[in-house]
Amino acid sequence: MRKKHLSKRLAGLISAESVPNSSVLTFNKDASKEIYLYVYIVIFEEVGVLRKKALPFVLLLFTFLLTFILIISSVAPLTISPSIADINSDSRLQVQVNSYGYAASIPHYPYNPDITGYVWAWVDISITNIGSTSISINSLYAYLKDNQNYLYESEVTLAPLSLKLQDLPPSQMTRGEVYFEVPPEAQITSFLWADLYSYILVPKSTSTPQILPPTGSSSSIIGVNSDNRIQIQVYDFKSTPTIAYYPYSTDTTGYVWAWVDLAITNVGLTKVSTNSLYAHLKDGQNYLYESDIALSPIRLQLLELPPNETIRGEIYFQILSTAKIVTFSWNDYYSNIVIPPVVTPTPTPAPTPTPVPTLTPKPTPEPPPSPAPSPTPIQTPDRTIFPTATPTTSPTQPPSLTSPPTVPPTSLPTATPIFPELLLIAMIPALALIIAGIILIRKKKFAHNKQLL
Repeated sequence: MRKKHLSKRLAGLISAESVPNSSVLTFNKDASKEIYLYVYIVIFEEVGVLRKKALPFVLLLFTFLLTFILIISSVAPLTISPSIADINSDSRLQVQVNSYGYAASIPHYPYNPDITGYVWAWVDISITNIGSTSISINSLYAYLKDNQNYLYESEVTLAPLSLKLQDLPPSQMTRGEVYFEVPPEAQITSFLWADLYSYILVPKSTSTPQILPPTGSSSSIIGVNSDNRIQIQVYDFKSTPTIAYYPYSTDTTGYVWAWVDLAITNVGLTKVSTNSLYAHLKDGQNYLYESDIALSPIRLQLLELPPNETIRGEIYFQILSTAKIVTFSWNDYYSNIVIPPVVTPTPTPAPTPTPVPTLTPKPTPEPPPSPAPSPTPIQTPDRTIFPTATPTTSPTQPPSLTSPPTVPPTSLPTATPIFPELLLIAMIPALALIIAGIILIRKKKFAHNKQLL
């Protein structure tokens, strides 16, 4: 019974503490002291029942515990970092895998895989343009790679949250789902994004999928913006579960209709297309929603709009009922107009120091005409007066915006020294064993003498 209690007590003193993406084994100073005292109490209480055959085993157990505790107490905690990442980048793009999964069928076209026995694999990704020019985003650049180095190309689906075809401007992010047909026995090891300029491999993550949090509220997309070709003005934005004309209800459960009332003006010199497929909505999680077909009587008509002409109409979308819409965009490969406009912060230049006024020296007076030579002493001309140099105090320069902050060097984890008091406490069980041995010897001699008497 005492052994079980001791085992539970020791197990409670050694704890494994979980931290994000690592495992840390902790063994603190107080726990070490408590283990020493507990071993001492148990040994002291059991002195009366110790036997000669059990004494070597007890000594061996005590030595093992003492060595283990001293080693753990004298080293820093051990941190195990994961070797698998869920994000990777090059000089143009940053690709992040937010989540992934498998399904036998999907709730939108084409529903089932084309090949019998295959399953759907989907990957939710975020792509950020970290370069200086716009980058083409196309789901056909996405692949899955298995442990035998087979590549599976993406499939075209009508998933509302699918990754949309677009030109992504610098410093902007987009998000979407990419679908694949894979055999059920395939062991997928990584996600690959390979276009003509990038080859980014993101290993499959074993950690909890990192989902981008939604924003707290929607942003108003009512406003106006333009470039040198097109001006877009949004007059109204609404959402409703159903509409009064075909197709009435949304295709996917959990989605609602949203529509935008806008006007397009051609401010350029050539005709522009008013195709509603160029219109998109973006929510707070960076999902992009493309426009849908709805037979509204005042829907935006497809035209080749000549210069200086304006047309107005409604564009419809199917969006998640919980989506927080933050921007409307019009992207036709020549223009990328966003409402509200995306403001790129520019660094504030350092203020120019105010010039210090310079003291103008006084003019040097002309010396008087020299008198004719005479026996009288020659007079010394007046001394030229120079201005006294006045020390000027330069204004304190503000810290440079481009100079990196001073970062103190990162110190490596140092080994925790063995506590001096632990060595003193460790002597207590040793003394207890010596006393127990003396008591056993005395008891044995007492029993022997009693038999002689």
